[in-house]
Amino acid sequence: MNNMEIHLAIPSYNNATGLKKLLPQAVLQDFASITVLDDGSTDDTSKVVEMFSGVKYIKSNENHGSVAAKNLILKQLPQNGWLLFIDSDMEIITDDIPAKLQDFSQRHTEAGAGVRLIKTHDGSPMRFNKGFDLNPLRMVLAMVFYAIMYILPSNFALREFVRKLSSPFSMDFHTIKEEKVDWAVEGFFFVKVSLFKKFGGYDSRFIRNHEGPDLCLRLRQAGHQIWFFPGIIIQDHDQHSHSNFYRRYHWWRSLIIYYYKNPSRLLIWHWPNP
Repeated sequence: MNNMEIHLAIPSYNNATGLKKLLPQAVLQDFASITVLDDGSTDDTSKVVEMFSGVKYIKSNENHGSVAAKNLILKQLPQNGWLLFIDSDMEIITDDIPAKLQDFSQRHTEAGAGVRLIKTHDGSPMRFNKGFDLNPLRMVLAMVFYAIMYILPSNFALREFVRKLSSPFSMDFHTIKEEKVDWAVEGFFFVKVSLFKKFGGYDSRFIRNHEGPDLCLRLRQAGHQIWFFPGIIIQDHDQHSHSNFYRRYHWWRSLIIYYYKNPSRLLIWHWPNP
């Protein structure tokens, strides 16, 4: 495949159970390489990886956070090809992902992309797996419209009106069209190896949240595009190895870092279809 090689990277922390489901699915697909990036796990992660002879394994000595774990792949990447991240608590639904991503990469040669993530319990789209620039006013308005929309009955005509009315504030998570977006969630993200290396990977200051929007912003500022690619479906089991307090603390901490690093994003607002 030469420059079209696709290298799969799976960041994981204390999720041997998830890897037992994900790795058998991954090895059946035609990835150039598969690497588990272990963020200092204390469970049986290493033993699970040993069950798959072709899977590479990189382990951090300590738990530094998922962002640092993802950047471990920088040590192993070749000069060319594409890099695909998938979290260890996800399940592959779509067959032949490498072929579909190769088709995408031929149409968008200098871009990053996210795909459709669906919920485990009902198969509905995950919220916030794509979006506009992180703008505080837009985020508040989006949450208000979501609250209104989900209170209304699903067959109520007013709900569709509210959904359309909210479009300037948030992405429509139920759409399945291929479209440009400002960012795609980092849980399943596809990017050219040369670009990931050029930008030094993810910014490790974020530790575990908002590194995706930040990298997408840096890519867009350099003239590259970010796309939502619905041709691939991944089921997100949304498993966590840390407490709710820990996750909420780092979510808000990372958001503050994002605006401290990119203060202009506090004011920038653009309309749909950037």
